[in-house]
Amino acid sequence: MSQFPYDCPHKGCGTRNSAFSLAGMNPKDGEIPHLSAICQTCFGSVVFVVSGIPNLRGTPTNEIPMGISEGIYDIVETFPAPPKIGEVDYVPERVYKSFVEAENNRVDGRLLSAAMGYRTTLERMLKLEEPDSGRQSLYKRIETIAANGSLPESLTKFMHEVRFLGNEVHELEDPSSEDVEAGADFTRLLLTYIYELPKRVDLAAERRAQISPRD
Repeated sequence: MSQFPYDCPHKGCGTRNSAFSLAGMNPKDGEIPHLSAICQTCFGSVVFVVSGIPNLRGTPTNEIPMGISEGIYDIVETFPAPPKIGEVDYVPERVYKSFVEAENNRVDGRLLSAAMGYRTTLERMLKLEEPDSGRQSLYKRIETIAANGSLPESLTKFMHEVRFLGNEVHELEDPSSEDVEAGADFTRLLLTYIYELPKRVDLAAERRAQISPRD
């Protein structure tokens, strides 16, 4: 069976350079070639949209994956599409570093590392926002920032959800993919509200001040 290596785009798999077995193709004239293949790690099916050749009519099946492996053909996109990491602007470097690392672990299917990464992101954010919290527990730091009324109640609930996710790992429990996806969403929303939205509002105000006539 003809095979070629590719990073599996299926959530929960994400195997790097997994072996894909070619299952079919549609080499119709005038159409962008589509190849269907099966990941030999999770056995999920993936459709590859391929460019770089006029059509595949008459091309031997065993030459198609060879072209992909050797870079002769370009893979335009896949169905399903590979998961993407979340993006948030204007986040302090140390906070953003832990967030990106957690996101990369999530995309690659390393759920334990992702869960701890989101908790680390939360801890770093709170240390910046509440530097006087000292050696308080994460729970008390969240309650401290909740008590000063600077954040909506829903966001402090998000923080506790991320804390719970990290606690699962500490208690020797493996987080589910659903829990990690929720943790990713909660963390991204927290960073967006605390860092990105205020900066965007400030920039918008600066632009208005530059174009508005002076009194």
